[in-house]
Amino acid sequence: MPFSNPQALELADEAGTDVVLLSPDASPPVCRLIEVSKLKYEQEKAKKEAGRKSRAARCASFCPVLPLQLS
Repeated sequence: MPFSNPQALELADEAGTDVVLLSPDASPPVCRLIEVSKLKYEQEKAKKEAGRKSRAARCASFCPVLPLQLS
């Protein structure tokens, strides 16, 4: 449900959160009521997870697999 700027700011003030613009190019622009610190934490967490996955993929493609010899 679209809100005007004053309505969104009032809702955020009542909830004790911030209005964060997620997609300014959309029609209408997409905003979210969230604490900025929580948003930054979620972004950092996603960035770290993506880094872990890419490191594992790089190691899998460059690390040779040696055959096991049982004696």
